[in-house]
Amino acid sequence: MSTLLAVGNPESSGETIAIFDTASWTLQSGPNLTRTVRGLDFSNDDSLLLATHDVTPFVRISSTADWSDQGAPAAEGAGKACGFSPDSIEAGLSVSFLSAVNRLDRGDGWNILPQYTGGNPAGNGTDAKYSPDGNYHAVASTVTPRVTVYNRASGAKESFPAQDATHR
Repeated sequence: MSTLLAVGNPESSGETIAIFDTASWTLQSGPNLTRTVRGLDFSNDDSLLLATHDVTPFVRISSTADWSDQGAPAAEGAGKACGFSPDSIEAGLSVSFLSAVNRLDRGDGWNILPQYTGGNPAGNGTDAKYSPDGNYHAVASTVTPRVTVYNRASGAKESFPAQDATHR
């Protein structure tokens, strides 16, 4: 179980991230991220930290061993939220200003995966997370249906009853 906790401060004019070791509540060194941070997530093995930003580069993946940049490709649009899949093989991003879901594959370096076959969610993305078993990728957006869930294996959108869950 991880003892690291990363907190971003999008309103900071300087260092925009703080990393704590919750075992001792001590502030740890971390990557130098001076751009506005909107989303943060550690890989399940705590070896990587994923961060999304308002300005280019919109995504950064850092090694927690030395906080070196792991070479994430250019994402399509400003990053709002992010999350690693449970197996830490895939990283999902929710982007604003575009109706796009960016997914990165850890395979041979980090590469942008093709869009899901089910199409992009409507509106601007506001959040993105994987199910605990890694079979589904959920993306929240600013317009109905507010939440779009994709089957990772098939790429298809999952069907649910009509909803209008307000994202808060």
